[in-house]
Amino acid sequence: MGTCPRLPAMRAAALELGARGMRWGALGLLFLGCSPASDPPYYGTGGSPGAESGGSSAGGSAEGSGGAIASGGSGGMSSSGGARATGGVGGAEPAAGGTASGGSGESGGASSGAAASGGASTADGGTSSGGDGSGGATGGAAGATTCDGECVLEWPLIGELSREWTIANYVDLDPTGGIRDYKNGSRAYNGHLGVDIAIASFRAMDKGIPIYAVAPGTVTYVHDGEPDRNTIASVDGCTAVANSVYLVHADGREGRYLHFRTNSITVEVGDKVATGQKLGEVGSSGCSHSPHLHLEMYDEPGGPLVDPFLAGLWREPPPYDAPVKVMEVVLSLGPFASVEAVTSAPPSPTRLPSGSTFGLSVITGGATPDVVEQVSFYRGNTLGFSLPSYVFDGSERHYMRWWEVIADPGEWRAEVRLDGEVVESVEFVAE
Repeated sequence: MGTCPRLPAMRAAALELGARGMRWGALGLLFLGCSPASDPPYYGTGGSPGAESGGSSAGGSAEGSGGAIASGGSGGMSSSGGARATGGVGGAEPAAGGTASGGSGESGGASSGAAASGGASTADGGTSSGGDGSGGATGGAAGATTCDGECVLEWPLIGELSREWTIANYVDLDPTGGIRDYKNGSRAYNGHLGVDIAIASFRAMDKGIPIYAVAPGTVTYVHDGEPDRNTIASVDGCTAVANSVYLVHADGREGRYLHFRTNSITVEVGDKVATGQKLGEVGSSGCSHSPHLHLEMYDEPGGPLVDPFLAGLWREPPPYDAPVKVMEVVLSLGPFASVEAVTSAPPSPTRLPSGSTFGLSVITGGATPDVVEQVSFYRGNTLGFSLPSYVFDGSERHYMRWWEVIADPGEWRAEVRLDGEVVESVEFVAE
């Protein structure tokens, strides 16, 4: 790593990784130390998109006492790293026997990127936000095999919001080259036809994360057997096909579920499925940067695109400004060279060679502005140092920060705080 000053300088940059496929909604890249890693790649959206603000890094140097984690063992630390926020993952996904229409969406088949139909509708006596359509949505409760009129949609993943899954992208409702989600924000990418629900990493994927039917219906299309650890999107020249399931739901709408884990799909064409029935598991097949479910809804097979948030179809829609939570804290025996290295790293080791460079990453979900994240290292009960804090600006959704650190011998604990509260910690021994 070279010779580093006692209080390393900080270099920050804000970048955006856009394009169909993975949208890094805002990327704040933080380097600490004297030998920073190379900048992560920048992808445009077919043109030259402007960079979004990726939040702010508060504080210009690592603070602490004694240089317990240090380069050369004398004050400060050696660290280079970065941060990436993903709005999710996807890309044009040709259906078997067809091609992705217009090259601007994920699923193929006859439907093109038509404007989302419907406005706000009433679900189970409540009202939804956004749009000004009308009509009632009833039925669709878990286990249901029919809907009384318009189906109410149940969430396709279980687990804690922002910790086990996070909404990375919404439907892009802007028919031009701009971006507009159902709240008139920019939590989408140009031409995105569905909702991206991301999990933390390939480590989480390997545990088997079920995908459930959002409403009852009949399976009309299944494709499985494609590789599921893809980290490339259509902007990178990807032409891969996703493992997919299409359902015609009981109210006539079509749901398209994409990017399943290889050989995890549990239904066949012609099967009748109930709400909440398992369809398969989350993967990263097709044009995808990391594991997630991409869900598209159409008014009918081959019909207009429907944004289920705008149309008020969810029984319990997740909040737009979801709370920020830690999804994973990851240690690596070596430095992290890229976001793919973070998401693909094996389970964290508990013992590390002292004096060697190791990687530390914090992966978060959620999109609440002004939350402050702080990472501190302790040897026993003694603070070694704290990394510069990070202030979320609400654009992150699925966010990764990482560093390279050199550890002195001892028993260590890395604590992650959100707004001053310890929410996650990881222990390791450097020897």
